[in-house]
Amino acid sequence: MYLAGIIFSVLAMFGWGLGDFYIQKTTRRVGNIESLFFICLFASIVLLPFSYQGIGRLNSHTIWPLLIVVAATFFAIGINFQAFKIGKISVIETVLGLELPMTLGFSILFKGESVSVWQVLLILLVFFGIMFATVEDPLTLHHHVKEKGVWLAMIGSVVLAVINVFMGISSIQTTPLFANWFTSVLIVVALYFFMYYQHGRHHLAKHMENNVGLLTRLGIVDNGAWIAFSFAALYIPISIATTVSEGYIALAAALGIWVNHEKLKLHQLVGVFLAIGAIIVLSAISKY
Repeated sequence: MYLAGIIFSVLAMFGWGLGDFYIQKTTRRVGNIESLFFICLFASIVLLPFSYQGIGRLNSHTIWPLLIVVAATFFAIGINFQAFKIGKISVIETVLGLELPMTLGFSILFKGESVSVWQVLLILLVFFGIMFATVEDPLTLHHHVKEKGVWLAMIGSVVLAVINVFMGISSIQTTPLFANWFTSVLIVVALYFFMYYQHGRHHLAKHMENNVGLLTRLGIVDNGAWIAFSFAALYIPISIATTVSEGYIALAAALGIWVNHEKLKLHQLVGVFLAIGAIIVLSAISKY
């Protein structure tokens, strides 16, 4: 079962890596809020036939983690979009890497997960590897706190960690498919009324008609990644599932070198190999 959790985490890693590529293209064409709407709309429709088993497990105890995921998602939209709007992308991405140690802490606090000292050290190595892979100059890290949007990104990393942990908890309490479907439905309904009020009813239809192929691919890979992560949480600690799946950041940098022949600085190369190596070791030693 542990192997299944690692496999699902790796699938999530590849899904989010490819999803970021499609999200970048989609947000430029249709907008940030609209992209999230279409991702969740896809899940609301496609996952409906497979989510009925989770309905019977929905009660006053299991609904709260789901509602926390929805509320945290809306909060993350506002916080992180504003951070990217006013800050430097390279700086904000680095700060958002705090999601990893925050997820570790929250999984211990809210889910009672236990991790060994070696697992904690490897998770921190992945975090530092990602940080070095995404920052231009590690000697200027102490200046990042003075950059615009950094404090927002710090708050955003906390919110992302909350989403990771409570999506994992919801997947265990109900089912992974139901957890993703239920949260998607609530987000779709809320965003629909927001955008209808802002732009009118023809706004979304026009975007869907002009970008149906791109939106479909985005819906498949991004929702596929979240479903894979949710299944991973059934078999391995959420902190480890998050660490492995977040490796897509370092993987993307490695692919940039291999496919696009991008030139990275020495510390960035060290960060890429440190993160990927730590993920491999973490996956190998964490059997229990």
